[in-house]
Amino acid sequence: MNDNYVPCLLCKSDSHTEVESHFGDPYRASNSITRTVICNQCGLIYSNPQPGLEQLEQLYSGSYGGQRTNVPDRFYISRKDYDASLRIDFIKRVLPSLKPGRALEIGAGAGNQLYALKSLGWDVEGVEPTPGYASFAREKFEVEVIEGYFDKNIYEPESFDLIIMAEVLEHFPDPVDLLNSLHGILKPEGYIYIDVPNVLRPNRFRLKEYLHGDHLTFFSPKTFKLAIEFSGYSIVEHKWHYYQYALLEKSKSKKQIDFVIEGDNPLEVLKVLKRPRFYLVATFIKRSARNLIIRLLGPSLGAKSLRKGAHLRNFFRGW
Repeated sequence: MNDNYVPCLLCKSDSHTEVESHFGDPYRASNSITRTVICNQCGLIYSNPQPGLEQLEQLYSGSYGGQRTNVPDRFYISRKDYDASLRIDFIKRVLPSLKPGRALEIGAGAGNQLYALKSLGWDVEGVEPTPGYASFAREKFEVEVIEGYFDKNIYEPESFDLIIMAEVLEHFPDPVDLLNSLHGILKPEGYIYIDVPNVLRPNRFRLKEYLHGDHLTFFSPKTFKLAIEFSGYSIVEHKWHYYQYALLEKSKSKKQIDFVIEGDNPLEVLKVLKRPRFYLVATFIKRSARNLIIRLLGPSLGAKSLRKGAHLRNFFRGW
């Protein structure tokens, strides 16, 4: 379970500055340090050292740092119904002429997103490392979800019209390598949907609670854009607030990246992270109200799932 010291996950520079470090992170081994650094060249924030493969397998096959039970609870299902509706709304707005085809979700969770796409006529499948969640997706949502980790070699070349990674890319040890691996299985006219947290808008008061050990990369809008373009994709749409939402397509030619000019200024990023986050008071109140309503409404495991998510989305629009 040895930790791995790595160069920048984006530009491969070995020069970095520590942002924050702590022991006792619930997502890491008890004797392991969770140390987050910022690259002095491109400004990417990432975990260094990174957990070894054995640690990651234990994290996702178990209780996920005590945050998950073997079977997803009612609140998780209701919240993911809501999230799925938001993503469907984003994809429809950006790509109104996109017709149902074949979709793959990496990190499918309990299957809410796949079920929402299936309800719209998509042929769906997914992969999910947490056994109880993969089983739940198959049994309750009746969608095909493989238990395990993403392996591009099990899929036929150019077989997907849409690939979804929702709150997933930041968990991978090498996000650029993952993005590169999708080229072969995405159809020439296919799209990739990704959402990741925005590190310039932390949604926790204490920095160590935001830079927790299950996230291995923390993207700003600039470094997220760099990772996408460096991996050979063009951005169709990219929006951000606390989270970043993007639709990508294959680039006709790989862009040459100047990481220093196009990346973040590390000093400016550190200033942002050290500012008081008074805006979180209003955010906490809004999120608490939203979560209470979602809890009261409960989950939808049938045809009402997508409609309920749409109603919640409209109710909370602008929150």
